Amino acid sequence: MASLLAWLKGLFASKKIGILFAIFAKKALQPVVAEIMDPENQKKAYEFVKALRLRTDLTNREKAEVFNLKMLDWAKTAGRILGESVINCLRELAVNAIKAEAAGIGGN
Repeated sequence: MASLLAWLKGLFASKKIGILFAIFAKKALQPVVAEIMDPENQKKAYEFVKALRLRTDLTNREKAEVFNLKMLDWAKTAGRILGESVINCLRELAVNAIKAEAAGIGGN
């Protein structure tokens, strides 16, 4: 695990990644960053965004509100506490991941 963390830090320290992810990598153990980087939180965010993207009866703003409520409810059930900024960040990362998938970016 330590070698994986060191590898990730090296990857994120590269100038190709940018300042925001470089800071995240350096501060990975701080609670807010740890919650954003948590694979389970990311998976749930991805699932919720993927389901909501198909809803044509909602505006993007309404989808964001529904997402936030779903994440808060899931977090409570899972015994987690997620702040608003973490939820917003996870939502935006998931939205952009799905857009990248749809555009064929990133292989697979």
